[in-house]
Amino acid sequence: MTGKAEALQELLQSARTERINALAELEVLEIKIREVRERAAALTIDEETLRDLHRRWFPGPDDDDHHVENGNPVVAVGGDDWAAMTRSAAVERAIMMMNASRPTVSPGDIEDFLAKAGRSDTRDEIGGVTAYLNRTGKIHSQGRGKWVYGPDPERVRHLISLGEEAIESLPRASWEATT
Repeated sequence: MTGKAEALQELLQSARTERINALAELEVLEIKIREVRERAAALTIDEETLRDLHRRWFPGPDDDDHHVENGNPVVAVGGDDWAAMTRSAAVERAIMMMNASRPTVSPGDIEDFLAKAGRSDTRDEIGGVTAYLNRTGKIHSQGRGKWVYGPDPERVRHLISLGEEAIESLPRASWEATT
């Protein structure tokens, strides 16, 4: 072979090697793109699930049933008959409404709130209900006598990792109709 032919052969081999390397790099990038798309789809599902859970546990400020003025919940908005509610539904709703303006709620806070709503639940009765609501995942504790509406965030993260069936096992509010 002549010098020109050898040089052309080397250029051809170099171009072929670069093309093969580029195709391999493209294949790796396509795999990464697929992985990122799958991750984005999973995160979209997680976001929608969390948005639904948030709406379920913490209704928006325009919802008449959960109205707060000057940092204090307005009791019996929208014709709610607090006296007709079961004790657990009244305590659960009171905790949810008070959590709109304060991070945690004590049994004394609940007792005062329910008294303003026209109920006469004792602190012992409220304590029994908070234990039940905590056990069923409708509220969780952030220390002794410090209640927060909704299940423990760690439990929610664990259930999300298990999938949609586990998420559906999360409790609904006592007053919320189930279908």
